[in-house]
Amino acid sequence: MTPDFGTPTPRPIRVNQDPLGNGKDQFQAQIAVTQSGQLNISYFDRRSDPSNFFIDTYLSRSNNGGATWTDTRVTSQMSDPRINPPIDGAGNFFYGDYQGLAADDTCAIPFWNGTQLANLATKNAAYSAWQEVFSAQVPNNSKACSF
Repeated sequence: MTPDFGTPTPRPIRVNQDPLGNGKDQFQAQIAVTQSGQLNISYFDRRSDPSNFFIDTYLSRSNNGGATWTDTRVTSQMSDPRINPPIDGAGNFFYGDYQGLAADDTCAIPFWNGTQLANLATKNAAYSAWQEVFSAQVPNNSKACSF
């Protein structure tokens, strides 16, 4: 097959609404496209931390083929990636690899690992000193998700 050099290469599209050039990281993106063509992308995001270290999860959504996007913060508290992280064979800790995204035309459901339960008082029954898996329902309108 011969490449078509007459077709311009598409330009990258910025999906988050984080101010450009602020030096904050967004990473580990997951994407889901619904039957109607809605684009949903969930990702880890450090925009809320001045030191660019603690992590939130966001969902960015487009209903017009990627021309415009909206953001939804799906975490209520940032996570500290140093809290009991998985360790690889070389002794390095890592964060991520345990997230995904499911979506249909009524709702998107990102899921991710996080440590926000370690922010609770140790006497709280929900306290956890471990990375846990969380999910959030992000409806496409004011109605509840149908999952």
